[in-house]
Amino acid sequence: LIITHPHVDHMGELSYLIGKYQIDHIIINANSFSLEQLKALTLQCKKHKVKLLDFKTFNHIVLSKADIRLLDATIQNSDDLNEHSIITYIQYNKYKMLFMGDASKHNESLLLNKYKLNNLDVLKVGHHGSKTSSSSNFVNIMHPKISLISVGQNNRYKLPSTEVITRLKAIESKIYMTSLSGEVTITLSNSIQIKSQFGK
Repeated sequence: LIITHPHVDHMGELSYLIGKYQIDHIIINANSFSLEQLKALTLQCKKHKVKLLDFKTFNHIVLSKADIRLLDATIQNSDDLNEHSIITYIQYNKYKMLFMGDASKHNESLLLNKYKLNNLDVLKVGHHGSKTSSSSNFVNIMHPKISLISVGQNNRYKLPSTEVITRLKAIESKIYMTSLSGEVTITLSNSIQIKSQFGK
């Protein structure tokens, strides 16, 4: 289980998940957690026999045909915990997927400078489609065939931003939003097959 950063909408159900599922490892950016949060999380992990790992020392996982890399484009001195987000890159056979957490445009810029990434099959759009993420440069270079946006219906932040949606549509990315599609399942075989809960 990867916790991108310690905001409640990204780890608020952790106690439930630890109790319901057998989790071998939880991976975090330890620098982004307060001492109190780390203490509570360490106790939870000990109780459920989960190994707690920091992504800076455990950043490459191979699961069958999936090559998973935890990329470091964090801004550790930022007061915005979104900019501490772990970014996950998965290559499965010929398919390339990038999960941005709540990373900002500043993180995107660092990511582009540090790693050679482009032409994605799947992008989990950063920060729920907020205009603080998904810069024009980033979207054009990544050029995802499929864009996933995790966002609640009628949310108070009025996300996703129309600005971000326009950018994604301009590169003809197929957009799925959980507010409209519900749960989205992607099957990777000879082609990408997508099934959404509400068929949207």
